[in-house]
Amino acid sequence: MSFANAMPFLVLDDAAVSATPWLISLNRGEKLANPRMLKGWDYSSLLRVERRVHIDFSAASAQLLIPAEQLKLSLVVSTGTGTGTLPRNVNVQKVFSIDDGTDEIDISIDIDSRTLSQRLLLRTSCLLALPPKTASILSPILMGARLWEDAEDIALEGGSPRFPIDAISFHQSFRGRIHENALWYLQWMSADMNRDLSGAVRLYVNTDKEDFMERLRLLDALTMQTMLADIMGQLVGRFLYSPDLDELLRSSERGSIAKQAQQWFETAFPDQSHAQVRALQESKPGEFSAAIQAAAEMVKVPS
Repeated sequence: MSFANAMPFLVLDDAAVSATPWLISLNRGEKLANPRMLKGWDYSSLLRVERRVHIDFSAASAQLLIPAEQLKLSLVVSTGTGTGTLPRNVNVQKVFSIDDGTDEIDISIDIDSRTLSQRLLLRTSCLLALPPKTASILSPILMGARLWEDAEDIALEGGSPRFPIDAISFHQSFRGRIHENALWYLQWMSADMNRDLSGAVRLYVNTDKEDFMERLRLLDALTMQTMLADIMGQLVGRFLYSPDLDELLRSSERGSIAKQAQQWFETAFPDQSHAQVRALQESKPGEFSAAIQAAAEMVKVPS
């Protein structure tokens, strides 16, 4: 592919490196070619991505002005996830060596859905693996120089903000802690409301409480509403007392804790200002909590 900005050295075009569309399947189902959105995705999904990359090594050698016997390349496949112009998390999935005998590479990767949030960015890069001994003044000479790149950005189930949910034994994991006997525990730090919801918030549910776990398994409406009301109340309550709230909303990105809290705020308190709801929380905390509880009936746990 063509680089958006001119590179200070020779690079490869699609005559030297080309790739088929990504084929993406959920739960061993139909393979979709470069879908804009993966509908039906969740944290338990079996996600596989596949493609074939074609290499014309002679063309690559000619384009880079590096003798074929000295040209060593690598093909790197990485995944990114999270909101923002740049993904919040990037992981290298596979690295392939390319030499004079390589003409195509088949890629097949199973991606752990638990590591994803809101988007899947698939990036394929061809890099210089070793500096050549002899080369033109315009040839790339630094190991890792990016010579060709292809990226596909795919929304996950509409891009709804999500956070991980873990079912664990509190008796084993939180023995002696004050919340050892709780039904659930929302782990998060309120210091930075700009952090990505998926990376900063985690919900633990207590497998020691068998009746509770059975209700969760059955998606019992009242149980889900009660748990979500607690989650919403924590985030919205802290959000309302953030310093310089207007600036926080301007600077926070989609998918952040602040944006999610604002969305829940608007659901629970339509047509009310932040100042009005702060006053309500201070003077009538029961009414504030009841409004959050009522709103929890209309939304889903973002997991």
